Amino acid sequence: MRTDTISRDDTQDMEIAALKTDVHYQINTTNQNLNSLDEKLKISNEIFIKNQNNMSGLITDANSKINDLNRRLDRQSYALCLLFGIAIGLLIYIYFIM
Repeated sequence: MRTDTISRDDTQDMEIAALKTDVHYQINTTNQNLNSLDEKLKISNEIFIKNQNNMSGLITDANSKINDLNRRLDRQSYALCLLFGIAIGLLIYIYFIM
């Protein structure tokens, strides 16, 4: 019966330790990058929400101005119709009665 043993020397132990150190460093760097991205995402979301609220306010203001202009246009249309009615009435009065 044959038994094979695999033995590691000091060089292999140092290489393994260096690789472990490198892996831990890369994991820490990745975690720091993720934390940084998460913070940037939070800031972006806050800015987006702030801009969305500002746009909502501007849209509400614009909508109220449009409604006001529509009311004014309706009043002017009524006034113009009344004016034409009076003018046509006067023309009919002058033409048929006088």
